[in-house]
Amino acid sequence: MFGIIRLKAYAKINFCLDIIGTRDDGYHLIESVMQSIDLHDIVTVKRRKDGDIRVVCRNMDLPEKSNTAYKAAEVFFKKANLKCSAGATIEIKKQIPSQAGLGGGSADAAAVLVALNRLYKTNFSEEELCNLGAKVGADVPFCVCGGTRLARGIGEILTRLADCHDCYIVVVKGKDGVSTKQAYEDYDSATDLVKLRLDKVIEALSRGDFEALKGKLINVFQQTTRVKEISEIVEKLKKMGAVEAAMTGSGSAVFGIFTECENAEKCAQQMKKNYPFACVSRPTARGVSVF
Repeated sequence: MFGIIRLKAYAKINFCLDIIGTRDDGYHLIESVMQSIDLHDIVTVKRRKDGDIRVVCRNMDLPEKSNTAYKAAEVFFKKANLKCSAGATIEIKKQIPSQAGLGGGSADAAAVLVALNRLYKTNFSEEELCNLGAKVGADVPFCVCGGTRLARGIGEILTRLADCHDCYIVVVKGKDGVSTKQAYEDYDSATDLVKLRLDKVIEALSRGDFEALKGKLINVFQQTTRVKEISEIVEKLKKMGAVEAAMTGSGSAVFGIFTECENAEKCAQQMKKNYPFACVSRPTARGVSVF
Protein backbone atom coordinates (compact mmCIF):
# COMPACT_ATOMS: atom_id res chain seq x y z
CA MET A 1 0.00 0.00 0.00
CA PHE A 2 1.30 3.46 -0.86
CA GLY A 3 2.41 5.39 2.19
CA ILE A 4 3.11 2.42 4.45
CA ILE A 5 6.11 0.12 4.83
CA ARG A 6 6.83 -2.86 7.10
CA LEU A 7 10.36 -3.88 8.04
CA LYS A 8 12.36 -6.36 10.07
CA ALA A 9 14.73 -4.59 12.47
CA TYR A 10 17.48 -7.07 13.28
CA ALA A 11 19.19 -7.52 16.63
CA LYS A 12 22.96 -7.47 16.98
CA ILE A 13 25.55 -9.28 19.01
CA ASN A 14 29.08 -8.23 19.88
CA PHE A 15 31.45 -11.09 19.16
CA CYS A 16 33.95 -9.13 21.24
CA LEU A 17 34.07 -5.72 22.85
CA ASP A 18 36.88 -3.68 24.36
CA ILE A 19 37.17 -0.11 25.65
CA ILE A 20 40.35 1.62 24.54
CA GLY A 21 39.93 5.12 25.99
CA THR A 22 37.59 8.07 26.45
CA ARG A 23 36.85 11.21 24.48
CA ASP A 24 37.19 14.69 25.96
CA ASP A 25 33.41 14.75 26.46
CA GLY A 26 33.54 11.57 28.56
CA TYR A 27 32.21 9.13 25.95
CA HIS A 28 34.04 5.81 25.93
CA LEU A 29 35.91 4.71 22.81
CA ILE A 30 35.35 1.09 21.84
CA GLU A 31 36.60 -1.62 19.53
CA SER A 32 34.08 -4.33 18.74
CA VAL A 33 33.24 -6.89 16.09
CA MET A 34 29.48 -6.62 15.67
CA GLN A 35 27.12 -9.01 13.90
CA SER A 36 23.48 -8.75 12.83
CA ILE A 37 21.33 -11.77 13.66
CA ASP A 38 17.89 -12.65 12.38
CA LEU A 39 16.12 -12.17 15.72
CA HIS A 40 14.08 -9.06 14.93
CA ASP A 41 11.44 -6.54 15.88
CA ILE A 42 8.72 -5.71 13.34
CA VAL A 43 8.46 -1.99 12.57
CA THR A 44 5.58 -0.61 10.50
CA VAL A 45 5.79 3.02 9.41
CA LYS A 46 2.93 4.97 7.84
CA ARG A 47 2.96 8.48 6.42
CA ARG A 48 0.90 11.19 8.14
CA LYS A 49 -0.21 14.51 6.71
CA ASP A 50 -0.57 16.43 9.97
CA GLY A 51 3.12 16.74 10.84
CA ASP A 52 2.76 14.59 13.94
CA ILE A 53 4.90 11.63 15.05
CA ARG A 54 3.16 8.79 16.87
CA VAL A 55 4.81 5.63 18.22
CA VAL A 56 2.68 2.63 19.17
CA CYS A 57 3.99 -0.53 20.82
CA ARG A 58 1.28 -2.94 21.88
CA ASN A 59 3.44 -5.52 23.67
CA MET A 60 5.82 -3.26 25.61
CA ASP A 61 5.52 0.11 27.32
CA LEU A 62 7.59 2.79 25.60
CA PRO A 63 8.00 6.41 26.77
CA GLU A 64 5.94 8.63 24.49
CA LYS A 65 8.65 10.86 23.04
CA SER A 66 11.98 9.76 24.51
CA ASN A 67 12.12 6.37 22.77
CA THR A 68 14.63 5.81 19.97
CA ALA A 69 12.02 5.38 17.22
CA TYR A 70 10.53 8.79 17.96
CA LYS A 71 13.97 10.42 18.11
CA ALA A 72 14.91 8.83 14.78
CA ALA A 73 11.80 10.28 13.13
CA GLU A 74 12.58 13.69 14.63
CA VAL A 75 16.14 13.82 13.29
CA PHE A 76 14.98 12.53 9.90
CA PHE A 77 12.32 15.22 9.43
CA LYS A 78 14.72 17.93 10.60
CA LYS A 79 17.30 16.81 8.03
CA ALA A 80 14.76 16.25 5.24
CA ASN A 81 13.29 19.75 5.64
CA LEU A 82 10.16 18.67 3.79
CA LYS A 83 7.82 21.45 2.71
CA CYS A 84 4.69 19.39 3.35
CA SER A 85 3.25 18.62 6.82
CA ALA A 86 5.19 15.38 6.96
CA GLY A 87 4.72 13.00 9.86
CA ALA A 88 4.66 9.32 10.69
CA THR A 89 2.82 6.67 12.67
CA ILE A 90 5.30 4.05 13.85
CA GLU A 91 4.06 0.71 15.15
CA ILE A 92 6.59 -1.62 16.79
CA LYS A 93 6.12 -5.27 17.63
CA LYS A 94 8.89 -6.06 20.09
CA GLN A 95 10.57 -9.44 19.88
CA ILE A 96 14.10 -8.42 20.89
CA PRO A 97 14.47 -8.39 24.70
CA SER A 98 15.26 -5.03 26.30
CA GLN A 99 18.26 -4.25 28.54
CA ALA A 100 20.00 -7.19 26.90
CA GLY A 101 22.83 -5.73 24.82
CA LEU A 102 21.05 -6.87 21.65
CA GLY A 103 20.44 -3.38 20.26
CA GLY A 104 16.65 -3.60 20.09
CA GLY A 105 16.01 0.12 20.48
CA SER A 106 18.81 0.95 18.04
CA ALA A 107 17.40 -1.54 15.52
CA ASP A 108 13.98 0.11 15.73
CA ALA A 109 15.51 3.56 15.19
CA ALA A 110 17.45 2.29 12.17
CA ALA A 111 14.29 0.79 10.68
CA VAL A 112 12.46 4.11 11.10
CA LEU A 113 15.23 5.97 9.25
CA VAL A 114 15.25 3.44 6.40
CA ALA A 115 11.44 3.45 6.18
CA LEU A 116 11.05 7.23 6.13
CA ASN A 117 13.80 7.56 3.53
CA ARG A 118 11.80 5.25 1.26
CA LEU A 119 8.35 6.64 2.04
CA TYR A 120 9.36 10.26 1.46
CA LYS A 121 11.77 9.46 -1.39
CA THR A 122 14.51 11.61 0.14
CA ASN A 123 17.26 9.43 -1.37
CA PHE A 124 19.63 9.79 1.57
CA SER A 125 22.63 7.51 1.16
CA GLU A 126 23.42 4.78 3.67
CA GLU A 127 26.22 6.99 4.99
CA GLU A 128 23.81 9.88 5.50
CA LEU A 129 21.35 7.61 7.32
CA CYS A 130 24.19 6.40 9.54
CA ASN A 131 25.11 10.00 10.35
CA LEU A 132 21.50 10.66 11.33
CA GLY A 133 21.46 7.47 13.37
CA ALA A 134 24.54 8.56 15.33
CA LYS A 135 22.48 11.47 16.66
CA VAL A 136 20.04 8.97 18.16
CA GLY A 137 22.41 6.35 19.61
CA ALA A 138 25.87 4.85 19.21
CA ASP A 139 24.61 1.49 17.86
CA VAL A 140 22.12 2.94 15.37
CA PRO A 141 24.66 3.41 12.51
CA PHE A 142 25.59 -0.27 12.75
CA CYS A 143 21.92 -1.28 12.76
CA VAL A 144 21.35 0.75 9.58
CA CYS A 145 24.18 -1.11 7.81
CA GLY A 146 24.15 -4.50 9.51
CA GLY A 147 26.20 -7.53 8.57
CA THR A 148 29.64 -8.07 10.08
CA ARG A 149 31.49 -4.89 10.98
CA LEU A 150 34.37 -3.61 13.02
CA ALA A 151 33.07 -0.73 15.15
CA ARG A 152 35.34 1.95 16.55
CA GLY A 153 34.93 5.41 18.05
CA ILE A 154 31.77 5.33 20.17
CA GLY A 155 30.47 2.71 17.75
CA GLU A 156 29.82 4.98 14.76
CA ILE A 157 33.08 4.35 12.84
CA LEU A 158 32.32 1.17 10.90
CA THR A 159 34.52 -1.01 8.72
CA ARG A 160 32.89 -3.78 6.73
CA LEU A 161 34.35 -7.24 7.32
CA ALA A 162 33.85 -10.49 5.43
CA ASP A 163 30.34 -11.84 5.96
CA CYS A 164 30.12 -14.22 8.89
CA HIS A 165 30.04 -17.87 7.87
CA ASP A 166 26.75 -19.58 8.59
CA CYS A 167 26.26 -20.89 12.10
CA TYR A 168 23.55 -21.16 14.73
CA ILE A 169 23.50 -18.64 17.54
CA VAL A 170 21.58 -19.45 20.69
CA VAL A 171 20.63 -16.25 22.52
CA VAL A 172 19.63 -16.45 26.18
CA LYS A 173 18.53 -13.70 28.57
CA GLY A 174 17.96 -14.26 32.26
CA LYS A 175 15.54 -12.38 34.49
CA ASP A 176 17.81 -9.40 35.14
CA GLY A 177 18.55 -6.62 32.68
CA VAL A 178 21.54 -4.28 32.64
CA SER A 179 21.54 -0.50 32.55
CA THR A 180 24.14 0.69 30.03
CA LYS A 181 24.96 3.62 32.33
CA GLN A 182 25.59 1.25 35.24
CA ALA A 183 27.70 -1.04 33.03
CA TYR A 184 30.05 1.81 32.11
CA GLU A 185 30.28 2.97 35.73
CA ASP A 186 31.22 -0.56 36.83
CA TYR A 187 33.84 -0.73 34.07
CA ASP A 188 35.33 2.61 35.12
CA SER A 189 35.94 1.31 38.64
CA ALA A 190 37.43 -2.04 37.54
CA THR A 191 41.09 -3.04 37.29
CA ASP A 192 43.16 -5.89 35.83
CA LEU A 193 40.80 -6.67 32.96
CA VAL A 194 41.67 -9.19 30.26
CA LYS A 195 42.03 -7.34 26.93
CA LEU A 196 40.93 -8.82 23.64
CA ARG A 197 43.03 -9.81 20.61
CA LEU A 198 40.92 -8.16 17.95
CA ASP A 199 43.05 -9.42 15.05
CA LYS A 200 42.60 -13.05 16.14
CA VAL A 201 38.80 -12.70 16.29
CA ILE A 202 38.60 -11.11 12.84
CA GLU A 203 40.93 -13.72 11.35
CA ALA A 204 38.97 -16.66 12.78
CA LEU A 205 35.61 -15.26 11.67
CA SER A 206 36.88 -14.58 8.14
CA ARG A 207 37.87 -18.27 7.84
CA GLY A 208 34.70 -19.55 9.48
CA ASP A 209 36.96 -21.23 12.02
CA PHE A 210 34.68 -21.04 15.04
CA GLU A 211 36.91 -23.42 17.02
CA ALA A 212 39.65 -20.79 16.83
CA LEU A 213 37.38 -18.39 18.73
CA LYS A 214 37.72 -20.38 21.94
CA GLY A 215 38.98 -18.09 24.67
CA LYS A 216 38.96 -15.07 22.35
CA LEU A 217 35.40 -13.71 22.65
CA ILE A 218 36.45 -11.15 25.23
CA ASN A 219 33.89 -8.59 26.41
CA VAL A 220 35.17 -6.20 29.08
CA PHE A 221 31.62 -5.67 30.37
CA GLN A 222 31.28 -9.39 31.04
CA GLN A 223 34.23 -9.12 33.40
CA THR A 224 32.63 -6.33 35.44
CA THR A 225 28.91 -7.17 35.31
CA ARG A 226 26.89 -7.46 38.51
CA VAL A 227 24.51 -10.03 37.00
CA LYS A 228 25.60 -13.38 38.44
CA GLU A 229 23.43 -15.37 36.02
CA ILE A 230 25.64 -14.43 33.09
CA SER A 231 28.60 -16.64 33.95
CA GLU A 232 26.15 -19.44 34.76
CA ILE A 233 24.49 -19.16 31.33
CA VAL A 234 27.86 -19.00 29.55
CA GLU A 235 28.96 -22.26 31.18
CA LYS A 236 25.64 -24.00 30.47
CA LEU A 237 25.84 -23.07 26.78
CA LYS A 238 29.35 -24.51 26.55
CA LYS A 239 28.32 -27.70 28.32
CA MET A 240 25.42 -28.09 25.88
CA GLY A 241 27.69 -27.93 22.84
CA ALA A 242 28.43 -24.28 22.09
CA VAL A 243 31.85 -23.86 20.51
CA GLU A 244 32.19 -20.65 22.52
CA ALA A 245 29.83 -18.38 24.45
CA ALA A 246 29.95 -14.80 25.73
CA MET A 247 27.85 -11.86 26.85
CA THR A 248 26.82 -9.34 24.20
CA GLY A 249 27.15 -5.58 24.56
CA SER A 250 26.71 -4.29 28.10
CA GLY A 251 24.49 -7.32 28.81
CA SER A 252 22.62 -9.12 30.04
CA ALA A 253 21.97 -11.45 27.07
CA VAL A 254 24.45 -14.23 26.35
CA PHE A 255 25.05 -15.97 23.02
CA GLY A 256 26.51 -19.35 22.18
CA ILE A 257 27.86 -20.35 18.75
CA PHE A 258 26.80 -23.76 17.40
CA THR A 259 27.74 -25.41 14.13
CA GLU A 260 24.88 -27.95 14.14
CA CYS A 261 21.22 -26.92 13.99
CA GLU A 262 19.95 -29.88 16.01
CA ASN A 263 22.29 -29.14 18.91
CA ALA A 264 21.34 -25.47 18.89
CA GLU A 265 17.61 -26.26 18.92
CA LYS A 266 17.99 -28.72 21.80
CA CYS A 267 19.99 -26.20 23.76
CA ALA A 268 17.44 -23.40 23.23
CA GLN A 269 14.55 -25.66 24.27
CA GLN A 270 16.37 -26.60 27.47
CA MET A 271 17.29 -22.99 28.22
CA LYS A 272 13.65 -21.90 27.84
CA LYS A 273 12.82 -24.09 30.84
CA ASN A 274 15.14 -22.09 33.08
CA TYR A 275 15.29 -18.56 31.67
CA PRO A 276 12.71 -16.01 30.43
CA PHE A 277 14.11 -15.82 26.88
CA ALA A 278 15.97 -18.21 24.61
CA CYS A 279 15.99 -18.60 20.84
CA VAL A 280 18.04 -19.89 17.92
CA SER A 281 19.18 -17.22 15.50
CA ARG A 282 21.51 -17.02 12.52
CA PRO A 283 23.80 -14.33 11.14
CA THR A 284 22.34 -11.96 8.59
CA ALA A 285 24.13 -9.62 6.20
CA ARG A 286 21.68 -6.74 6.73
CA GLY A 287 20.54 -4.55 9.59
CA VAL A 288 17.08 -3.86 8.21
CA SER A 289 14.99 -5.60 5.56
CA VAL A 290 11.57 -5.00 4.02
CA PHE A 291 8.93 -7.71 4.27
